[in-house]
Amino acid sequence: MRHFHLKRNVYWRPIINVDKLWSLVPEEEKEGLTEDSEVVPVIDTLQHGYGKVLGNGKYVSGGCTRFLGCG
Repeated sequence: MRHFHLKRNVYWRPIINVDKLWSLVPEEEKEGLTEDSEVVPVIDTLQHGYGKVLGNGKYVSGGCTRFLGCG
């Protein structure tokens, strides 16, 4: 692919690993969660300043989590 006006780091985004996702959930939402809960917390990673979620590390289970992000 040719880039006529090359800009460095256009595609760079802040990252977070899967094992750190649980730290983004507020404490008041963590209190009532169990493994078999019907309600799961939704984490908007863009709101917290992260553009990519990487699969490095182990996921700390404390309830199922859904996360939103683009990329």
